[in-house]
Amino acid sequence: MQFPLSRAALVRMAPFAVFVALLALRGALPDAASTGIDPRWAYGWSALVVGGLLLWFWREYGELAAQTLPTLGEATAAVGVGVALFYLWITLDAPWMRWGEATAGFRPVDAHGQLMWPLVVARWCGAALVVPVMEELFWRSFLMRWIEQAQFEGVDPRRVCLKAIALSSFVFMLAHTLWLAALVTGLAYAWLYVRSGKLWLPVIAHAVTNGVLGTGYLLVLHPSVPAQSVKELIALARDTHKVSYSSPGVGNTLHLAAELFATRAGVKLLHVPYKGVAPALNAVLAGEVQMTMIPPTIVMPHIKAGRVKAIAFTGASRFAGLPQLPVMSEAGLANLELTGAWHGWFAPAKTPAAVLSRLQQEIAKSLQAPKNREAIIAGGYEPDGRSPAEFRKFLRLEYERYGEMVRAANLSKANY
Repeated sequence: MQFPLSRAALVRMAPFAVFVALLALRGALPDAASTGIDPRWAYGWSALVVGGLLLWFWREYGELAAQTLPTLGEATAAVGVGVALFYLWITLDAPWMRWGEATAGFRPVDAHGQLMWPLVVARWCGAALVVPVMEELFWRSFLMRWIEQAQFEGVDPRRVCLKAIALSSFVFMLAHTLWLAALVTGLAYAWLYVRSGKLWLPVIAHAVTNGVLGTGYLLVLHPSVPAQSVKELIALARDTHKVSYSSPGVGNTLHLAAELFATRAGVKLLHVPYKGVAPALNAVLAGEVQMTMIPPTIVMPHIKAGRVKAIAFTGASRFAGLPQLPVMSEAGLANLELTGAWHGWFAPAKTPAAVLSRLQQEIAKSLQAPKNREAIIAGGYEPDGRSPAEFRKFLRLEYERYGEMVRAANLSKANY
């Protein structure tokens, strides 16, 4: 009896099926408190297993062979598509645009609110390096071409009909909670593959969508607070001694940022920790506290709707999404530059300087392309693209800055 699926189909389906199965088992894991097994590691371990499968079958993926690598122009276009789709995923989240209720999301912090960097790195590597290859092999290379013809290996992606594109994108949509964002994303990845005939393009776009970019923090107040500037806020705190701020938890970077603000301003603020960014923001929206420090991506819709007011930005330069808003130094508080969450590109330690320089130039060029820049800013981010030397200096400063923030917040077991 002949097996209904060819080996070519199986090696493209197997990594995806294993990944889904392993994540499904996450719900069956015992409670972390009783077993010491943290279910948040399920994603990272699943990605590790699937990464091993992909490497095992790699020689059988002709669509990812060296001769199919994209040109510089094609790769740049794919990065642009990935950035635009990233913006869609953070904006197309209205109730009617999703299946069911919003989930709590991934929260890589320990019981004390400290960021768990190994967990973050494992999650990012899985999302940006393994999952894009795995999913594009399944959704585009296999399923889309299989809908066109059962013997899909011989199907030129540039000859795939609209029915195959639409059906594969529809099924891709059904597999995601944010159905509208997923539908547009599926169609965009399919368009890249059909237009170029190269699977690397949707892989690159998928990787960019899953894990890049960075920004600073906004200092926002409840509309009822009688302060329209940083100087007025500092004066209010000195006069009343009753200005309170929310944070996602003790030791969180937003907590540290607010404490550093208080130290530099020479005032005392009341810290009210919450269990997550969303509750911390909701506290300001409800008027439970007067202020908070928060990334632009989270709070921009509320600023536009007038539910909170932003009075300063902690980045090195003005935030392009709110160009009228001053940075801290312009607002009268020097030496308070915080970049907030950021993402950078890293390479092996022995990578030749010429290669690093070329990579940096091309990445910076792509980030500053008008359409890419517009999409990045609209999503609440700030494109950068600094040189390797500047990035190394930045990392050293981050280490020193966060050390000062921990000392300013007086974080110790004795105090918390």
